[in-house]
Amino acid sequence: MRKFLVCTLAAVLVFGAAGCGLDISEDDVNSIEGLFTEDSDKDDKTDKDDKKDKEEKDSTQFSQEDVQSWVSNLLNSMEDDQTGDLSEGLFGGMDFDELPADLQQQVKDELKEEGVDIKTNSDGSTTYVDADGSEITQNEDGTWVVTNEDGSVGQLGGDWPSNEYTKQVPKPPFGLTAASTDEYGFSVAFLGVKLEDLREYVEELKDKGFTKDVESEDTETFGIVIFSYVASNGKGYRVEVTSAMGVCGMTITKE
Repeated sequence: MRKFLVCTLAAVLVFGAAGCGLDISEDDVNSIEGLFTEDSDKDDKTDKDDKKDKEEKDSTQFSQEDVQSWVSNLLNSMEDDQTGDLSEGLFGGMDFDELPADLQQQVKDELKEEGVDIKTNSDGSTTYVDADGSEITQNEDGTWVVTNEDGSVGQLGGDWPSNEYTKQVPKPPFGLTAASTDEYGFSVAFLGVKLEDLREYVEELKDKGFTKDVESEDTETFGIVIFSYVASNGKGYRVEVTSAMGVCGMTITKE
């Protein structure tokens, strides 16, 4: 797992670069968007179709080579910081709990030999625990929470987290794409946020006291609006909100 936050940081870097005026194409935005959003075709499936698909996958005969390939890919992801597309499932396009029982046991045995334990939790989530103490949990709704050995925490999708930094700002009315928290601060990325909604949120930040040492930008170049608002609250925290080409994010740090 080591630094499984790479996916989170990739998204954060995108909005950070955008706020600095770096060249980010629409394809770049779409590629990041695809990591964390479901296909519209999947959204339109009925429960009956989903059940049928799962039954078909469960009835498929997998070989020992398949199991070894899945385990190898997972271990490589943990060791080399190459997480791939977590939303597509780690095991042949499936989540662990979708595997037939005998294959679940094979995967557990293979990973245990490598120092990785799998825990299935009562809430339907699955947690992969590395020997170094870091862990990654896939929730039943397909979102992910990552805890590294250094105590930093990241997530792909899911609810707005509650921590020292997020308590300083109003809860954003946007869907969270990726977020990370460490000893230095909190960073979050959003996608598909309308600029007028972001401007309204900045007004909420001002009402919350973020009006000190303000740096702001709201310009348009070649049809692309670059928006940013940076300010302190006088209580030791500084917030930065940036947006460009539909990708936006926020960082909260201690001064």
